[in-house]
Amino acid sequence: MNPDQPRQKPNINKSSGIQNNSISEELSDVNRIREQFAEIANISDPLTREYKFSLLENEAQKIGISPENYRRFFETYLQNKIHIPQYPQKWWLLTEWISWLTKFPKKIKVGTTIFLRLLEKGVLISLIVSLIGYYQEAPKRKQQNHYQAWEIINGAKGQPGSGGRIEALEELNKDQVSLRYVILDDADLSGINLSNALLIDASFKSTKLTCVTRDNGNKECTKIRNANLSYSNLQKANLFDADFQKSKFRYAEMQGAKLRNTKLQGADFEKAELQNATFPGADLESANFIGAKNLTPEQVKSAKNWEKACYDPELRIKLNLPPENPDYCNNKLK
Repeated sequence: MNPDQPRQKPNINKSSGIQNNSISEELSDVNRIREQFAEIANISDPLTREYKFSLLENEAQKIGISPENYRRFFETYLQNKIHIPQYPQKWWLLTEWISWLTKFPKKIKVGTTIFLRLLEKGVLISLIVSLIGYYQEAPKRKQQNHYQAWEIINGAKGQPGSGGRIEALEELNKDQVSLRYVILDDADLSGINLSNALLIDASFKSTKLTCVTRDNGNKECTKIRNANLSYSNLQKANLFDADFQKSKFRYAEMQGAKLRNTKLQGADFEKAELQNATFPGADLESANFIGAKNLTPEQVKSAKNWEKACYDPELRIKLNLPPENPDYCNNKLK
């Protein structure tokens, strides 16, 4: 360069400096928005999260970002982030946790990311510990439920209605608790289901075990199939339309019991006291009356399929049936 030539002044681009400052300000805004999004994403309660989001939307408008763009930015941010929905209140129910997991954003890949995030937040550990504790306490809870059920049953003695006994008895029977010696005299237990129940020595004197019409219009009849009612007391009990198929009434006291249209297929009345019991329309197919006391031809013939039941030889003659019972009756004597 010739030293005699005048030096040129450096070309200072003022617009470049302004642009750099603008970029710096924009990056600052982006960082601030990212911090806001992180804060929102870490809020587990959906309502609180949405409320906080609306407040920050208003702040974003002050720097020229519309609510629509702000929400779109947040969705972009979530593509690589995950927030945990509010934990289920009924944490001991598997269905609640399944519902909880379905609330994760659909675009987020669930799997390792979720597992690590849950582990990071201690959710998995607390869930496992809680479930272990819940199932360890299960026997105590069941015992407490049984105690409360018996309190309801015993506390309602003598009451004409159900008094909550239907639900209590069904709950105990579902858990295979013996109902031996239970006293249910004069109660209305229509519609109850005690199939397979152990009701030896139970007392149902004047108890109503018929049908009931539910609020939805459906008719539900008492169902006590394959139950053991041996030595029970069913004097004057109302068993209209009830289902006692294959139940045992051995040595039961059934004087004056009303069994109109009752399903008694395969039921066992060996040594049962049946004086003045009525069977109009009852189904006696394969029922066993061998050894039953005070059973008359008139009682039997008011039922249906009576000729297919099992009787003592003397009663078979009075019924004009062959003296020998069918082969299937022999199995009932074993």
